[in-house]
Order: sequence, then C-alpha cells, then structure tokens
Amino acid sequence: MKGFEGRGLHLPHTIAAMAKRIVIALILAVPIEYVNIYVFPFPIDVGLAPGAGPVAQIWSAVWGILHAPGLILNSRLDPYDHLHLFFPALLLSGYLDSALLIFGGIYAFLGIRRVVRRVSARRSADLRG
Repeated sequence: MKGFEGRGLHLPHTIAAMAKRIVIALILAVPIEYVNIYVFPFPIDVGLAPGAGPVAQIWSAVWGILHAPGLILNSRLDPYDHLHLFFPALLLSGYLDSALLIFGGIYAFLGIRRVVRRVSARRSADLRG
C-alpha cells in the first residue's frame, strides 16, 4: 500500500490479527452462552423470588442485558404467532452480545497493555539519563 510504508501501518497484518481475535471471541462465547441459557436461565415468566440475594439479582440483570435484543424481537413477533422463534432469538442475541463483549474486552486489554508498555519505556528511558 502506497503511503503507509513508513508509518508502521501494515493493513493486511492488522486485518489478519482482527480476524483471529473475532474467531477467538466467537469460540469463547459458546461456553458462556451455554452457561447463560442452560445452567443459569433467568425465570422470565415468574421473575426472581422476593428474597433473592444480590448475586441472583446481578446475574439476572446481566442475563436481561445480554438477551435484550432477543426479548425485544420476541415482543415484536408475539402477535404474529412466531413463538417457535423465541428460544433461537434468545440464544442468538445472547451469543452475539457475549461475542461482542469478549471482542471488546480483548481490545481493551491490548490497549491497556500498549499504554503500560509506553509508560514503562518512558520511565526506563528517563532512568537511563
């Protein structure tokens, strides 16, 4: 690519690295969504018990946020008798949201690591004189 040679921007390498991180996020989202749907399902029909502890309340809030697109889609499809799409919509919306959160977490970690390296490089350069 003309014009990017001296600036340290290697576009094909960047795209390959991003694709690798996307695949990692998609793979890691599978067990998270499995736990979300099958192990700790939120009782949509009855809600939480009155004496539910803080962990259950936090977990239900996370579940609701992760599956909000599927819940909204299901509320739109309900009048049209598309109830057979309820579970797949919840599963897909939670899976995609989990993958996006993992992908964002990967980039946040890489950004923090980059900042720490820059700061430590400046400090070591200052100590050397």
